Amino acid sequence: MTLKQYQKVKLATTVIIAMIISQAILFNNFIIPVVVLIISSLGLLYLRRKVTEIIADERDYATAGR
Repeated sequence: MTLKQYQKVKLATTVIIAMIISQAILFNNFIIPVVVLIISSLGLLYLRRKVTEIIADERDYATAGR
């Protein structure tokens, strides 16, 4: 998987999570968003490991630390 494909999947996942959470709030169900967030985070972690390109390097971490 390329970095661009991963970013597209991450964006689509974010949109789907937002829709599910908004519907769950309308129906006063607060268990579904928690389950969806856990499943989606595990899925994104799995897909992140499949990315063959460099996602972040040392310079990114050095800049964030300042």
